[in-house]
Amino acid sequence: GRGSPLEPVALLLSGRNALLFDEPLKAVRPLVRAVTLAAEEDVRALSLLTLASAHLIAGRPEGANIALMEDRRTLQKEAYRDRAALLGSLARFRAASTTSRMKRDGRALISALSHVSRQDWTALHDHLLTVEAYQQIGLTELAVPILETAVQSEGRSPLRIRMQFRLAELLIGSGESQQAQIVLTAMTEDPSPEISSRSLLALADLHVSRQEAGRAEQICLDLLRQPLSETQRIAVLRLLGGIYAQRGDRQRAVLCFSGVAPQLSDATRSGATRSNGTFIDAARSTPSVQTSPTEPGPARDDVVAPGDGREGRQ
Repeated sequence: GRGSPLEPVALLLSGRNALLFDEPLKAVRPLVRAVTLAAEEDVRALSLLTLASAHLIAGRPEGANIALMEDRRTLQKEAYRDRAALLGSLARFRAASTTSRMKRDGRALISALSHVSRQDWTALHDHLLTVEAYQQIGLTELAVPILETAVQSEGRSPLRIRMQFRLAELLIGSGESQQAQIVLTAMTEDPSPEISSRSLLALADLHVSRQEAGRAEQICLDLLRQPLSETQRIAVLRLLGGIYAQRGDRQRAVLCFSGVAPQLSDATRSGATRSNGTFIDAARSTPSVQTSPTEPGPARDDVVAPGDGREGRQ
């Protein structure tokens, strides 16, 4: 409660929980109050470091610098010095407005990263900022192991999900598409339909990049049968339109790019891709299984545009 000696600790935990829910702006207010009320040096220092982290995640490097300047004497102590230096270097690098400043602050960021041990970071938001720092200086290969460890933490949270998507993205960029597929396939089991759909769309995009159009097409068709946000639906149709355009199926490509889901044959609606006489789950098949793109069916004249009052008619 208010006035309790434990109030600053409760406020610090509230700010950390907001970061776990990937809401950095909501973390700022309780953390500012924790800094103000904290009598214990450790609580005050941790509140300042977490406040700086919240500003950085929210894209406000200037706010992070202000937080770190609040009590420089405390943050220069050995227990906090390396973490404060990393956050300060990252804040200055992101705030740099000239090439010369970026180069100078980039060198400082590299130095700060070399002094921080993984044991210094215990929270997911710490790992996220370290990963982003490595990415920003072009050392992506050092970011991947940190993410791989961080996403194995217990408990489901929006920040952990964000980091799982980041891991898949970095793995794809590093040419580790098979590992990326494992990450994304696991995420398709997420209890949130939005996260599951987003994972499936990323998986379809991965199959397209590997010239596995048949798998990508089937995932897109399955997604279009599910409730999707308008943004997701448009993204699925664009990807599907690209698949049809690549195949030379102009009619279906035009429909997709126009925002209309194509109506396909019953064979295509089966929810699986046929390979060697067996059906294989398109989203979860292993990378070693190869499938051929589905051949385009005959043009149909019964395509129904959403909202014209004819949906559901046979």
